Amino acid sequence: LKMQFMSQHVGERFGAIISGVGETGFYVELIDYLVSGRVDLASLTDDYYLLDRKNYRLIGDVGGRVFCLGDQIEVTLLDVDHSQNKLRFSVVDAP
Repeated sequence: LKMQFMSQHVGERFGAIISGVGETGFYVELIDYLVSGRVDLASLTDDYYLLDRKNYRLIGDVGGRVFCLGDQIEVTLLDVDHSQNKLRFSVVDAP
């Protein structure tokens, strides 16, 4: 049901909290809907991000922008994959 609901909101912006960090991206949970999804590092074209495993964060190699576990960010819903029950997001206004 969550996937059906979210498929009506592709392209919309949401407030989210970073709930997990990995080498290929990070996970977010939407604040208003309690739905989780993923932001792929490939969607962050402003810098090359390195994983700081010890501190659960991604750090921009050149610009120094940080995405850390627990940070509040704004995301846009890019895609709903019904077959795998996955949501894909991008960060709004990535510098």
